[in-house]
Amino acid sequence: MTHPAISTSVQPSSAKARIQWLDGARGLAALGVMLLHFYHITLEHMAPLWLKHSVPAAAADTLGHTLSYIKPLIWHPYIQSVHPWILGHWDLGKIGVLLFFLISGYVIPLSLMKPAEHPIKAFALGRFFRLYPMYWASLALIGLLFFLGWNSGFPAGQWAANLTLLHKFVGIADINGVAWTLQIELIFYALCAVMAAFGQLNNPRWVLSLWAMSLLGGLAFAAAKNYLGIYAPVMLPMGLCYMWLGFLSRRLLAGSHYPVQAKSVVWGCFVGTLVLSAAATAWGYADKFGQYYASYVAALALYLLLSRFPVRPMAFWSWLGNISYSVYLIHAQIGTVFMGLIIAIRPAWFAEHWLALFALIAVAMALTLGISSLTYRWIEQPAVQLGRSLSERLFRKSPKIVQGLSS
Repeated sequence: MTHPAISTSVQPSSAKARIQWLDGARGLAALGVMLLHFYHITLEHMAPLWLKHSVPAAAADTLGHTLSYIKPLIWHPYIQSVHPWILGHWDLGKIGVLLFFLISGYVIPLSLMKPAEHPIKAFALGRFFRLYPMYWASLALIGLLFFLGWNSGFPAGQWAANLTLLHKFVGIADINGVAWTLQIELIFYALCAVMAAFGQLNNPRWVLSLWAMSLLGGLAFAAAKNYLGIYAPVMLPMGLCYMWLGFLSRRLLAGSHYPVQAKSVVWGCFVGTLVLSAAATAWGYADKFGQYYASYVAALALYLLLSRFPVRPMAFWSWLGNISYSVYLIHAQIGTVFMGLIIAIRPAWFAEHWLALFALIAVAMALTLGISSLTYRWIEQPAVQLGRSLSERLFRKSPKIVQGLSS
């Protein structure tokens, strides 16, 4: 008899393929986010040269603000040729983030289904060593760049709050700009842990209910933003919606029997997500509906496509998937420094030769991958291994549970 929380319907060969396509999805997600941010860096440097005057601080605050300021004033061949593919028809960064959310939903709940005497404590310990050491390393890099004159300073209280990764919950801004997605991840972890504590993580009704509540929450936040003028983080519930959808998708993609039995129900959730996210996008981001909604659709389509047609070569994508967390956390700092130094040498030349900016982006991406492979080896891997060692020592598998699984 098989333990109800553990699926044995996936054979080792299919499990290997499953890991490979997930690695490919992680790698593509990281590349998409990195390309978008490096594109932003080039715009920040080139805009004053193309405009023949500096960009106001408010306009340079975010990529969206920069573009909204630049586009009415100039139509440079660089933007004309490239922009529609990076941040025109869709948003590569948003697609990457949504892919990360789908992947988290696919894999994270399984950590709570592993046989252990204290699965929730083991899960919390493992997640801590997976997220925090590399995140702290990224903050240390930002601090180093501040002392070298590359970054503006932050108050000590903001540093202390950011170390916890709970700072946005009390209204304190990010120091590392990508940390907001990790906070959504933490909420998902907490929800999964609570469900596991009550024995409901594999309950179809609860999983479907949380998916529906997250999707309806996205609608409610978007409506509040549109009709009441109240700021509401629409991406928070929508990110959770995509995570629960990733968990539900296991029934389709891995052939497992949890959390729902009927494939038609899962497909219905995909369709429901696409339909209602259109309304949430129309209310929450009316001025960018096409771009935002296309990103929601593209992320789901790419996720399903990669699951059916795994990317190759596998060795490369496996490596890229492994280092994707490091890439995600430190790419902005590496790109800002490296590209800033190179462009500063001959800024006018880069302004005239926009194809050279692409070459520079490619080199910056390669450099980031190289540094990320080092941080993965020397920070991420040792931290994860330490977490596993402590978990095995403190929360060893119960002989009764192991016996039950083999029976």
